[in-house]
Amino acid sequence: MATNWRKAQENEAQFWRSIYVENRKDVPTYMPITDDAALEFSKKTLERFGHGLDTIVGRVVIDVGCGPYGLIRGFQVHATKTGEKPERLYGVDPLMDTYLKFGTLPVEPYIEYVKAKAESIPLADGSCDLVLSTNVIDHVEDPDSVLKECQRVCRSDGEVCFAVHVVNFPFTLLRPILFLIDKNHPHHFNERFLLRMARRQFRDVAIAQKVTILEDHPEFKFMSVFSSKEKIRGLKRWLSTFLLSTRYLRCRK
Repeated sequence: MATNWRKAQENEAQFWRSIYVENRKDVPTYMPITDDAALEFSKKTLERFGHGLDTIVGRVVIDVGCGPYGLIRGFQVHATKTGEKPERLYGVDPLMDTYLKFGTLPVEPYIEYVKAKAESIPLADGSCDLVLSTNVIDHVEDPDSVLKECQRVCRSDGEVCFAVHVVNFPFTLLRPILFLIDKNHPHHFNERFLLRMARRQFRDVAIAQKVTILEDHPEFKFMSVFSSKEKIRGLKRWLSTFLLSTRYLRCRK
C-alpha cells in the first residue's frame, strides 16, 4: 500500500491542470484534443488489447481511472459517427471533480461519471462486460485491491484489460526508490511482479502487447532535451525511455 498516494494524487491533478488550464506547451501527446486524436487513441488502445471498437458496442464498459481524456471521448466519437454505442459507459476516477471542470469529457445519456477510488468502485458485482484501465494501477493506493475490484465488477464471461508501465531490466533494482524521482507514480512494477499480482485475482492472464515509451511519447526523444524550456524535465523524460515500457494485459475470471 502506498504511503505517498495522496501527494501523488495532488501531483497528478496539477499535471493535468497545467495542460488544460495553464496551457502548458510541452505535451503534444495530450494537446490539442480533437475528435480524430481521441478516436485514434481509443482505437489504438483496444487493438493493443487484441480488440476492436466493435468490442464496446451494446455492452456495459467501465474505464477505471479514466482521467480527463481517457478512452471515453474516443468511444463517444465512434458512437456519434457510426451510431454504434455501448449500452452503458462508466468513467471512474477519484479526481473526477477536477476533471469535469476541464470540459474535456463528453456528455451523453449513456455515459456516467463517478467520483470514486478504484479500490472501491460503486457498482454491483458482475455489472460490466468489459473493464478497461490504462496507466492507472501504478497510480493507486493499493494495486491488489484495485485488481480485486476490477475482477468483482466484471461479468463471469467478461474481460479485464489493463495497461501499465513496468521497469525494464536491468533497472529493476531501482524500483524501491523511483517514487522519489517519479512523484506521480506511487508504485513501480517489473513484469514478473505485475503478472504475479494479476494472477492472484484472475484465472487467465496474458500479455497482449509490449510497447516502448517512445511509441506513445515521441516528444521524449533525446533531441527534445535541448529544445525543452525545462532541461531537467526533458532529461528525465528521455531517461524514462530506457527505464520503462508498457504492458497490455488481458485477464479473465
